[in-house]
Amino acid sequence: MLIYTLPQLYKAIVINRPSKTCKSPYIADIKVFQQKTINDKKFLVRSDECMAHSPSLGCAGLISSESHVYCIKLDNEKLTSKYRIFQCEIEDNCNKIVIGTNPNICNTLFENILTNNILSQFNGYTIKREYTIGKSRIDFLLKNNNNKILIEVKNVCLAYYEDIPLKEIKKKDYSEFDVNSKIAIFPDCNRKIQKKPISPRAIKHINELIEASQNGYKCYLAFIIQRTDCNYFSPSKLDQTYYKKLQYAYKNKFLDILPIQIEWIGCNAYYKKILELDSDFIK
Repeated sequence: MLIYTLPQLYKAIVINRPSKTCKSPYIADIKVFQQKTINDKKFLVRSDECMAHSPSLGCAGLISSESHVYCIKLDNEKLTSKYRIFQCEIEDNCNKIVIGTNPNICNTLFENILTNNILSQFNGYTIKREYTIGKSRIDFLLKNNNNKILIEVKNVCLAYYEDIPLKEIKKKDYSEFDVNSKIAIFPDCNRKIQKKPISPRAIKHINELIEASQNGYKCYLAFIIQRTDCNYFSPSKLDQTYYKKLQYAYKNKFLDILPIQIEWIGCNAYYKKILELDSDFIK
């Protein structure tokens, strides 16, 4: 089901991130592909270099030099950047895969899923975004009579055939694997075993949901997976602090997990399905 539509998208290639002009890690230098007609033949040529906002930073290496990205044009002359990056395109085993990279629209995607009654367990609830409970702010509060649901939303852009360190991945040959058989993984661990949690904030959110559950709320973690080349979800085993904390919360029924797969086709985002959880995680 269609749940979101972007304005016109422009394909571009990343030259530098961070930009050499603006040193912010959220700004990249890009060249936009423009169509030109020469002798009645159409060609794609690169524009002059300009700057684009990259709200996901480097998106775990997906947005770096030579990456192909899709952007919307920004009309505000006061902004440093002329474009904002929303997607990147990678190639895997001769398959082109489009990945949504902008984490800032995940809450809107999820809200549109709710308002379109796609997930039946939430039908009939009123929806409030950014609900404060104690000293914490949770992305969504849903209410129906005396029933109260809290939902925290996370963006997932990473997927691998195996949840192992990058140095081990580079030694393996995945050419015979089904391109759509990857694991959607959160959080990004830079593909290294972590001695400390990669995202203390993400662990804080789990603790907040555990406490809310003990106070009568039904709680969920919704992972918005903006790519279609994966068939199940797992917290990263490389970050054992996060993995064990989420596993504890899930197994003790303090929260439920919703790995929601989104498919981008051009400017349009479609709800696809709920992915399965990794079998090792739920043992």
